[in-house]
Amino acid sequence: MSSISSIGIGSGFLTSDLIDQLVEVERNAVEPRLDANQSRIEAELSSVGRIRSAVQELRLPARILTTDGALTSTTGSSSNSGISVDTDSSATPGSYNMSVEQLAQAQSIVSGSYAEKNSTVGEGVLTIQFGSFTFTDGNAIAGDGPGGVDEENLDTFTADADKDPITIIIDPTNNTLEGIRDAINEEDAGIEASILNDGSGYRLVLRSTETGEESGFTVSASGDSDGDSTDNAGLSALNFNTSNQYMAESVRAQDAELTLNGIPVTRDTNEVTELIDGVTLNLTDTTTSTTINISRDEETIVGRIESFVEAYNNLQSIIKEETAYDAETQTAAVLLGDNMVRSLSSQLRSDIGDVIPGLENSPVRSLSEIGFSTGDNAEMVFDSEVFLDALDDYPDEVAAIFGRNLVSDSADVTFSSLGAETEPGEYEVRVTQLATNGAFTGSTVASPSNILVDATNDEFQIEIDGVSSGTLNLTQKTYTDLDELAAEMQSLINSDSALAASGAQINVTVDSNQLVFTSESFGSASSVNFSTVEDGNLYGLTAGSGGDGVNVEGTINGQTAIGFGQELTLNLEDDPADGVSVLVTATSFAAGQSSLTSEVTVADGVAQSLIESFNDMLSFEGLISNKINSLNEQLLTIDQQRTDLDDRLESFESRLASQFIAADLRVSQLQNTEQFVRTQLSAIVNSFTGASSE
Repeated sequence: MSSISSIGIGSGFLTSDLIDQLVEVERNAVEPRLDANQSRIEAELSSVGRIRSAVQELRLPARILTTDGALTSTTGSSSNSGISVDTDSSATPGSYNMSVEQLAQAQSIVSGSYAEKNSTVGEGVLTIQFGSFTFTDGNAIAGDGPGGVDEENLDTFTADADKDPITIIIDPTNNTLEGIRDAINEEDAGIEASILNDGSGYRLVLRSTETGEESGFTVSASGDSDGDSTDNAGLSALNFNTSNQYMAESVRAQDAELTLNGIPVTRDTNEVTELIDGVTLNLTDTTTSTTINISRDEETIVGRIESFVEAYNNLQSIIKEETAYDAETQTAAVLLGDNMVRSLSSQLRSDIGDVIPGLENSPVRSLSEIGFSTGDNAEMVFDSEVFLDALDDYPDEVAAIFGRNLVSDSADVTFSSLGAETEPGEYEVRVTQLATNGAFTGSTVASPSNILVDATNDEFQIEIDGVSSGTLNLTQKTYTDLDELAAEMQSLINSDSALAASGAQINVTVDSNQLVFTSESFGSASSVNFSTVEDGNLYGLTAGSGGDGVNVEGTINGQTAIGFGQELTLNLEDDPADGVSVLVTATSFAAGQSSLTSEVTVADGVAQSLIESFNDMLSFEGLISNKINSLNEQLLTIDQQRTDLDDRLESFESRLASQFIAADLRVSQLQNTEQFVRTQLSAIVNSFTGASSE
């Protein structure tokens, strides 16, 4: 095809400019419509994007309100700076009186003085053994290095059978003060070694990495290169054991000793847990009478609700903006009348305003009954005082209004947990066996008054829930009756560090002149056994095993459930009640009954319903995602229409060019013919004119 720039040469009026104008006319007939559609769709995408972001922002505070403890947060305070208090949602508000008589400490021992850090000490083998000391004089070991310990202060030591001794070989490569320090630290076995410069020389310091009486340790030298492993020279100058104590004890290993509401307690650490449910006490100093207050953390709870309300109102505000209509300008927002927005608004009204399914007979059933209302501009209004009052009176029901919860028609069957796949609905719980405690019952005491406990019958060792106590010693005195002795034994047992650390605790009562020891736990893991009893005939005890507890048994939704202690759980895939777990606290069936039946309702509260609704909307084929996908597809269609338009106009331009060139050639030919005819006519005229003159 000839160059488009040559068009019109022949005719002078069929030019390329004319082609451009004709093509532009064709473009203007289509392109403004495409531009308008694209602008409208992009505006819709922007508006839907704002709504999607607001939905995602609301989903987070809603999810927080469904978590365990979201509405039961607590805070703790102490009247003395020597005790700090941390709590979790399982803590129960209350007040306690506490004193700290002694802090837990890690044992530390120090060697004699050496001239240099690289001074040679000796060669041989050092053995470090963990365990606990029994101090005969009640005083810390005195001394300031080799020879500084009085032999009269030697103590007994009980090795910890659960910890293997550390054996460290000292040879010419590490026989200096620095070498021994590094060799001990390389073992990384519970002892930190360092070197201290006290101004007069260098001392080796060994410190346990753990606190508590049982974190004590001995150091024993053997194979000393000087030929004597017991003297105060060479490697044996580092001996610290019941036979030779040439290092000095600067800090004694000891447990923390405290009193809570008059009950003595020991712990091997200054971080005290499981003493008060959900509370961690951090001890930094000894104290006298200190008040520990555990209270509901209203600021945190209200803050979580307010975050939810703020996010909800933000979503509603955006929906209002994107669906507004200005009557004066008769201008509508891009999403006015949009089906997606109408469906979203309808779902919000349903999730927020309806009575929670399963709570129809509850004292509080919806947000409107716990301090929520609708403002003049349709925003959510929150009254924290009304809410906190409702939370005080009906904590479980208020929690059920927000999250997924289980509501029971029986006080003996209460909510424990739900599974991820548990479906809302009503389910029957039928209990055929109640959980019991492990217990040990002593023999009948013939003379239950004026019971003498002395050095011949004061010692015993007990095992609770599989955890053994240390050797326990009753106060040697005459007990007026079994009740006094029971109180003494309960306090003594529950103060044992090993039992307290594991959470194993016991109640000691008197029944028909028999001492009864009952574990506080329930189920097959609950047990009480006496390992040893030193001549306990006067109070009816001998070593032996008691009866173990049994687990709860029953069904949930007609299916056999798994019992552990008092907890009954259904673990059955594809069953709608899969994951339902209830706590059965009844201790006996009703008279004449051999089972207990309860109806439980799994209800999705406001926050849980919103989360599920939003997850559906934001899913790949959800309401919001479908809207966005549809708009994006429309933009792709417009892009394709633009491409098709360009192709069509290019073809149109090509056809015009071809037609113009052909027309131009024809005009040129006609012009040539015209010129030829003119020439011929002129010649004819001239010929006639010339003939006439002759």
